Order: sequence, then structure tokens, then C-alpha cells
Amino acid sequence: MKKIILMTALAFSSLTAMGATNATTTSGNVDATTPDITCKNDGSGVSCDETYWINVDTMTLAAANGDPIAQYAIAYITENGLNGVSKDPEKANALYEHALPGLKKASDDGNPTACRALAHMYTHGKGVSKDEAKGREFMQKCKEHSEKKDKKDEESGNDNKEM
Repeated sequence: MKKIILMTALAFSSLTAMGATNATTTSGNVDATTPDITCKNDGSGVSCDETYWINVDTMTLAAANGDPIAQYAIAYITENGLNGVSKDPEKANALYEHALPGLKKASDDGNPTACRALAHMYTHGKGVSKDEAKGREFMQKCKEHSEKKDKKDEESGNDNKEM
């Protein structure tokens, strides 16, 4: 369940930051920003198609325990002042910087969500110098990792897809 919540948080934060109103997929288009699901924030948490809720306290605990996806999500929440967290772009930038090493390691280990987070960070200059080319590279890496995971899931008969 924790993994689903974290993945949803990342998906919501990445997509909202890219200007999408819904969740994004990368099927066929590395620069895709067209959503497949609708996410919204009602003040108590983020809901995607009324299915998943993000609890900032849980996310903060996961971030404090070293989860780079949660660290990224908390940075995004702080940057935008979501879920009752005070908007603080300077603090958010420091949080993005703090998440960077863990996200790079997770990306290198094949985590498509970490690649997506890095793509957002580089494309928009969040915690790093803005580098749109590097952002596109991470989106391509995300696509490749997602395709490998989908293929592996198909081969194993696992139809439980992650974001």
C-alpha cells in the first residue's frame, strides 16, 4: 500500500508540475503530457479517480526514512503549498536537491518513477540547473524502464501494473 501511495504521489506531482491536469503516460511519446486519469486535491489529500489518497504525514515519514520518491513528492508539495503545507519554493529547492542522489540511484536501478521525477527536475530546473535535453533523456529512460517492467510482468503473468 505504501508503494502505491508513493507512486501515486509522484505521478500526481510530476504531472501537475508539467501542466497536465491528469496523469501522464509515456506510451509511444517520450514527451507525453496527456493524462489518463484525473487527479485532484480537496485539501485533505490527493485523489486520483477517487482511488488513492496521499497523506502528507505518511509521505513525510517515508521521506525522512530515505525514500527518494517520497522526498521528491514532499519537495513538490512544499513548492506548491499543497495539502496544508505552506508554500516555500526555497525550501522545496533544497528538498529537490536532497532527493537527487537517491533518485539517480533508483533511476540507475531501473525505477521508471525516479526517471520521471528526474525528468521533471531537469526540465524545470528544480534542485538542479535547468537542462531540457537531460530532462528528455530521463523521460526516454523512464519509457525504457516501463517497457522492460511491462514485459517482465507479462512474462511472469503479473497484471498488477504500477505507475
